[in-house]
Amino acid sequence: MKHYQSGANEEIQFYEQLPSWDEALRRASFAETPQGRRHPHQYRLKWVNLQKVHARLRRRNLAACETFHELFLLVEEAILSISGIGELMVYDTAHRLGAFLRLSPEFVYLHAGVRVGAVALGLERSQKWLEPRDLPRAFRRLTPQQMEDCLCIYKYELQAIPAKRK
Repeated sequence: MKHYQSGANEEIQFYEQLPSWDEALRRASFAETPQGRRHPHQYRLKWVNLQKVHARLRRRNLAACETFHELFLLVEEAILSISGIGELMVYDTAHRLGAFLRLSPEFVYLHAGVRVGAVALGLERSQKWLEPRDLPRAFRRLTPQQMEDCLCIYKYELQAIPAKRK
């Protein structure tokens, strides 16, 4: 939290304060940071695939979602089949749109590095998300979003902890 929370908060606040749903949808589809650049998580994605993301998401009634989980599932259904689009883009897009809609994750979503961190703790790797209560007690003071960040950021450190201490 000391080293990474301010950056995470900056992105959330940026998306919360956008003037319209159309603007939030466009910026999230193209993985834009508050500085107007492509987010490092998505810098390798082809522009044409991001255009497909935008087109598919525009056809969905995502703004009517009442929970982050509902939003996540609709985004996943809409874009995961696009070439080059993976779990991280699905989650990040849902997270950015969720910020605009004031919807926060209720679960810890597993993708890329988050999955590595979860596996290091002996948690199931085949699931798409975990209940926060499934994580060790030390994580429970964090929000699901912070849990996700922690598992990803500290995945290698978690792998280095001897199994008997986890």
